[in-house]
Amino acid sequence: MKEIVDSIKGAWEVEARYYSGIVQDNKMIIPCISGEGVSKQLQEIARRYVDDERLDVVTMKYDDLKWKLAKADSALYGTRLIITTTE
Repeated sequence: MKEIVDSIKGAWEVEARYYSGIVQDNKMIIPCISGEGVSKQLQEIARRYVDDERLDVVTMKYDDLKWKLAKADSALYGTRLIITTTE
């Protein structure tokens, strides 16, 4: 993951946030604010660098992620990384 973040420095602003209580399994979430088109493309890129057996790369709509975060939804348990845009 560090390689991906380092490769986009300068082109994009990188920010890390940590959400307490969401640490069990291994999953990366890539939401998309305009649907799931861009997140699916980022998912394909991430899968080149991530071992699918150790980390599941999941896509979802941005609004769904916001709702799940606001409700501390158990679907987020095991999330190790969220790559997203901001409003």
